[in-house]
Formats: sequence, C-alpha cells, structure tokens
Amino acid sequence: MRKLWKVLALVLALAMLLAAASGCAAKTDAETESQQSEAQQTETAAPAAQEETDASGVPGVEDEALAAKLIEQAQHPLYQLCESDPTCTNGIVAPYQKSRAAIDKAIPADAGSYTKDKIKLGYQVYMMENDWFVEIVEGAKAAAADYGVELVVVSANATDEGCLSAVENLITQGCQGIMLNAVSLDVNNKLANMCTEAGVMCVGAGIAVGADTGVLTSYTTNNFWSGFAVGEEAAKKLSGEHIVAACSLSYWGETNAESRMAGMTAGVFWVRTQEMGLSYSQLDCAELAVKFWEEVRKNGSAKSDEFDFEIVSGGESNNTEEGGQTTAENAFTAHPDINLFMANNDFEGMGVAYGAEAMGIKLGEGGCWIISANDGYIKALDKIRAGEYLATCDGGSYANGYACVALMCEILLNGYDANDLPPLTCSSYEPITVEAGNIDKYYIEGAVLSRGEPPATITIPEYNAMQAAALADE
Repeated sequence: MRKLWKVLALVLALAMLLAAASGCAAKTDAETESQQSEAQQTETAAPAAQEETDASGVPGVEDEALAAKLIEQAQHPLYQLCESDPTCTNGIVAPYQKSRAAIDKAIPADAGSYTKDKIKLGYQVYMMENDWFVEIVEGAKAAAADYGVELVVVSANATDEGCLSAVENLITQGCQGIMLNAVSLDVNNKLANMCTEAGVMCVGAGIAVGADTGVLTSYTTNNFWSGFAVGEEAAKKLSGEHIVAACSLSYWGETNAESRMAGMTAGVFWVRTQEMGLSYSQLDCAELAVKFWEEVRKNGSAKSDEFDFEIVSGGESNNTEEGGQTTAENAFTAHPDINLFMANNDFEGMGVAYGAEAMGIKLGEGGCWIISANDGYIKALDKIRAGEYLATCDGGSYANGYACVALMCEILLNGYDANDLPPLTCSSYEPITVEAGNIDKYYIEGAVLSRGEPPATITIPEYNAMQAAALADE
C-alpha cells in the first residue's frame, strides 16, 4: 500500500512542476489565450480516454487483469469502514475510484471564457485565531494575486452557524467559486449543497467534503497516514513499554482530528505487529485502529491487551494552545502515568507541553512524549530540538489554500476540465514526518509554520492509471 503512494507521489511531484510552469503567475492576455487553447485540446482528449477504459470496470485502466486486482484490493474491510464511518478515515484512499463525472458541480457553461477582472472568489474560513487557518488564507491570497483575481475572505468565527452564514454571504456577493473550510463533515456537506443549488462551484479547503456532493475536490493534508507516520515514531520510541495514551482533539466529530487519532493508533499497532510477530497487514492494522477509535469516541477510552496499548483520556481543545493546556491538565490529573500524548495539531500539542510543564510532568525520555500529526509549527520544532516533543508532520496549510484558488482560476480562465476529480486531493500521499533526525531540513527561521508545495490536481482516471502502473511494477 505504501509503495503505491510512493510511486504516486513521484508522479504527482512531476505534475506539480508542470502545473507551476503553466499557470501560477499572473497572466497576460496572450498567455491566457494560449492556455485556453491548450485546455481545449486537453478537454477534447479526456472523454476519449474515459471511453477506452470503461470496459475494465475501472476508469483509466485498460488492462482488465490489473483492474480486477484493484477491485479485489478495494474489498478489504477497511474501505467499507471508510464509507460507513468517514469521520475517522480521512486520507485513506481506495486502490481505485469510481467516476464522479455525473455529479452536478456547478461548473459554468462558459468556463474558460472569463477574464481575470470579472472573477470574484470567496473563502469561508473557519477561524482566524489560529495560525494554521491564517496560513491557509495567506496561500489563497497569494494565488489570487498571482492570477490577478478578487478574493473575499469571510470568517465563520469558529461556529457551524458562522460557516453557513459566511457561505450565504459569499453567494449573495456573486462569487463564482467558494472555498469551504468548516471543520465538520456534515456542515461541509451542507455548504457544498448550498453552493451547488445556487450554481456556485465549491472546493474543500483543508478539510474533507462528501464525495456525493457537488464539491470539485478537497485539498487536505493526508490526515490518517500522517497520524500513522507519527504513531510509528511513538511506538518505536516506546518499544517494549505499555503505552498509556491521552488525546487532544479539536472536538469530537471533526474529521481531521479523529482521522489523525485513528491513524496514530494504526501506526502503533503496525510497529507492534512487527515487533510481536503478528500476522496483520498495514491495512489490517488500520482497520483495527478505526474500530478501536470508534470505541474511544463512544466511551472516552479503550484498551488493547494484544497491542499493549490504551487510550485513557480524550479532550476537546478547539485547535488552540489554551485548549490543549486545559486538556493536558485534566488528563494528567486523572492519569499521571500517561507516557504518550496524541495531539491533533501542533497548537494543541504546544498547549499540552505547557500544561505538563505547569504540573511538573517530565516531557521526553523517561516521561511523556508528545506527537502531533499536523502543522510543522516552529514552536513545536523548537521543542523537538529540546527533546521534549517527539514528532509532527508538515501541515501544508499555505499550499492547500493556494491550490484551491488556483483550481478555480484554471477552470474559469483556461477551461480546465475539473468534472471528474477525486473527492480528496491529498497534499502529501507519503506524509512528511518531522523529528529530531531531519528537523534542520524543515525548520524555517522566523516562520510560523513550515510550507509545502501545492498539491497536484489529477483526475480519477489518472489516479486509477497510476495505481495500476504501481501494481504492475510490484
């Protein structure tokens, strides 16, 4: 499974370079006309590719034997869990994907004929009191400046009601496209339906939106597998020890947070599977971890004797340092033997560190390790250097914000065919883990967060073809 991601990541990196070369700077009229012509050629070719590959049952894959293998892989129970409970499986992408071309996405009939002075895009951001959301907005602003279009940003002030009101506001203002940034999957689905019914394109910005809605795609970090990567680091560090873990998540039901927690659990299970000589595959461990996390969500705690692992506490921290500190103080008061604290993001992770310090809890070797699955927050990287924080992942917030605006502009200015994109476009199919051994590579002096490259945008047939090619190479 991870090998497939690696191959895909290499292809996506090439795609990003090509995209950057063709469309990321502000365009002259001559450049726009040229790119419109290229886009029209691409549009003409795309339907033919789709027709050629439908016979195999997997769009984009002509080889029926490879298609059959992908279909067989997709029968793993993990992928059924992704459909039945998507709350904690964001980032788990099936071996192949079904076409979404028939879903109405409110793409204008005259896409490709717009001029930049006629384009107004909207950004509904969840909150501006957290640097991750600030950075995703900064990325969006940078793309708007590069393309020369208007961008309107409206904050939801960290409430579901605010998200709904913000999108209504942006629709009323006449935006042709809107970036959705609620933290609840249910709310994002409602927002996507609102946009589509109003004839307005929408893209998920940093959070998943349901595949059966009219969302073009969602640019996100790879939440589950980022969690998995730091969970592996924790299990290796605590090898042979009983792990008593606590969690800090934004709030229960938030897809990014719960997916990261389930991923961390899966990473622990996978390392312990190898250490104990168990027969589980990575996908098996992911399945077990999702079910384990469902128990945590229901009961607030769960224990696995098989993996010598338990979660004893989970608290809502609302993506803030203050919330993380309160969660940590409550957890350590009830369970002073906690040796692993799993934080949704580095802001909450830093709050956990402050809470531990206030209570005299030792961090690092011989005490409690903190892991986070997102942000690359420079303060957290300082703690990693100090040996008080184990690992985090590059968050890609700036890059995701840029990609959202760039996609809308490519559709409106250049006629890019976005009718059959995956519901989830991960910024890193092979998550970038930041730990003591590689921290100098990702530490940016004076920055708030590390900044990755904008994710590549590929169609569902292209994705399936890449998966088949990787399978053929095994």
